[in-house]
Parts: sequence; C-alpha cells; structure tokens
Amino acid sequence: MKTIFSAIFSLLMLLNTVSAQSDKDAALETLGASGGLLLYNTYIAIGAIGDAYAGNSYEATYVKDITKEQIASIEAVIAQYNKLLSSGFLTDPEDKSFVGDIVMTLGYLKSEAKYLGDYADTNSESDSEKYQYNREEAWKKISKLLQLEE
Repeated sequence: MKTIFSAIFSLLMLLNTVSAQSDKDAALETLGASGGLLLYNTYIAIGAIGDAYAGNSYEATYVKDITKEQIASIEAVIAQYNKLLSSGFLTDPEDKSFVGDIVMTLGYLKSEAKYLGDYADTNSESDSEKYQYNREEAWKKISKLLQLEE
C-alpha cells in the first residue's frame, strides 16, 4: 500500500511539474507573440507619424507631443522587460536572449521616435539621418525576431 501511495504521489508531482512547465511555456509563447506585435505596431505607428508630418498632415508640435508619448510608453515597457530579465522567471538562455533582443529593439524604436520629434522641431538633416538610421536598425531587429523576409 505504501509503495502504491508513493508511486501515485510521485506521478501526481510529475504531472504537476509537467502542467507547470506547460503553463510556463504558454506564458512564454504569449510573451513572445505580444512582444512581437508590440515591436511591429510601434514601428508602424512611428513611421505613420513621420509620414503624416512629411505630408503636412501633422503639425510639428503635434508630432513632438505624440513622439514623447511613444517614448514614455516605450520606456515603461523596457522597464518591465528588464524586471522580467532580472526576476529569474526566464531560465532558458534562448528566452533571455529573445527578451534582451526585444529590449534592444525597443531602444532603437525609442531613438527613432526621439529623432522624429527632434526633426519636427529642427528640420535638420542630422536629425533626419538619425531617425532613418534607428528606423532601419529597428526593422532589421524586428524582421529577424519575427522571422520576416527582408
């Protein structure tokens, strides 16, 4: 009887571990999918702001305001991803690397938004070039992370 109880207890512990791992896998898959969508949509949003400014649909003050909002949002998300990285929840080096790449890409998007706002303020070629550089770097990272064809 004691052996059967031990075997059942061991089986239940194994199933709970498998279930917990399955739950963690589901959380990681959700994190990856939502992170990818966040990167892609942020890239599109900043580009649309730039296009609207270039097409004279947005005034410079409006562009500066909404790029500041993008920057603040990106900074908040970076802080959360950094908390995740330091939490110990991510144990697989590939998961840590993926989240690190998300943080890096968010950094490029933040810089892209900053230089777009600066360009709206100054119309300087230097700010335009910095905006384009960060836009291109962000896209390289996004397309790699999402396995899109360039």
